Amino acid sequence: MGLSWLTRRGFFRYSNPMLALQDHIVHRLNTPQASGWLAYAGLIETFGFNIRADLLVADKVLLSPDEAWRYAAAAAMGSVVAGGALYVLGALLAFTGVLAGLSNSGLGTAVLMIQQGMHGYAPLLLLAAGVATLPFGFLMLLAGLLGAAPLWLLPAALVARGFRFGLMAWLLWRGGTRYRDWLARYYHGLTMVVALGLLLVVVLGLLMNYL
Repeated sequence: MGLSWLTRRGFFRYSNPMLALQDHIVHRLNTPQASGWLAYAGLIETFGFNIRADLLVADKVLLSPDEAWRYAAAAAMGSVVAGGALYVLGALLAFTGVLAGLSNSGLGTAVLMIQQGMHGYAPLLLLAAGVATLPFGFLMLLAGLLGAAPLWLLPAALVARGFRFGLMAWLLWRGGTRYRDWLARYYHGLTMVVALGLLLVVVLGLLMNYL
């Protein structure tokens, strides 16, 4: 079995120049620095680069199933570190007056509602975004901007990104190549269902507060 089966034939096609970046990392997965490259992939994916770190984790797990958890953890930690950096950036933007400027520009009511929702449901929102390919990084930036408590967000980020990468690693560790076709077809949909379920809980909670 060649390297990068899922990356080259899996969930979706990539467009240049991100295909080159994806391939650049793929070709380094068979080196001793593979964990570092997976952490890097998780980090830059969270910063908004159009690559799929979970596909890279899948490639490496298929090659080295006995170390599946280490590779999943590396990608998850890279993503969480990037999320933490975005949270700090959001807090710095708030400190410079960006949030006050939005409130004074006629968006005060909308900002207040978003702030209340973020303070009340930030962990659930973060779980939804982190489990699926939703804007996990953007939510971390928004949480920092709105001052959501970071002590609640760190465990939620670790659980969400750990689930995203760990579930795929576990399935491939258990089934190997038998599961790769199933993952290529359904993994994205499965995580989206989980994310939408969590978002539904948030929406119901907000409706109960405002009705």
